[in-house]
Amino acid sequence: MTKTKVKAGLMKIIVDQKLTGKTDLPDHTRFVEDLQADSLDSLELAMEISDAFEIEIPDDDVSKLKTVGETVNYVFQKLAAKRK
Repeated sequence: MTKTKVKAGLMKIIVDQKLTGKTDLPDHTRFVEDLQADSLDSLELAMEISDAFEIEIPDDDVSKLKTVGETVNYVFQKLAAKRK
């Protein structure tokens, strides 16, 4: 899966979680500061990402995913590791 497809999937999840109505956000978009996500939103987002991409996101990693770009890279790396 390409990073573009990962981002598209992530954007769908973000819209479905009602964090924004925009279907494309810059990579530097911050979940808390820019989208006003709280800790519950972050956990729900992580669970949806885990389900959608069939990856595991440890609780310790959830707090490290602060931007759209960081999350895309994280998911992409998890998927790459899973293919090995």
